Amino acid sequence: MRQRILEIVQQSAEAAKQGREYLIVDGARMRRSIPLRRRNNCAGFIVAVYEAALGLVPGCWAFHVGPAQAMEKRLKWAGKEIPAEKRQPGDLVFFRRGDQCHVAIYMGRDDRGGDLIGHANRGHVCIQPMGALQYFASGWYRVVPA
Repeated sequence: MRQRILEIVQQSAEAAKQGREYLIVDGARMRRSIPLRRRNNCAGFIVAVYEAALGLVPGCWAFHVGPAQAMEKRLKWAGKEIPAEKRQPGDLVFFRRGDQCHVAIYMGRDDRGGDLIGHANRGHVCIQPMGALQYFASGWYRVVPA
């Protein structure tokens, strides 16, 4: 399951680089489209990726609750928080700057040992170094078992 999450993020980032508006993902039960530009926000992208990877009907993921702040609260309430040192690719990481909140999928480390994240940033899906964000990591969460 974790591998499928990472594949969908990789495919989304590649499709966004090519200027595509949507990524069509064939799931076990259905075909779905993941928005890659304009109408997408960070939480919406996370929900779309997890629902596609888990084979859920859109809107049925337990943590599909709105903006990133609401998603983080629900994950914390559900006991999904993990220590940063236990993070694994496919886990969620939340960021804060003042009252702003952002969520991304942890993609693992690059060749130099830096942490990479996959996310929708200002409507564009990309994979980039975690340090490129002007936010600080506020919490790590595991939704899919290791």
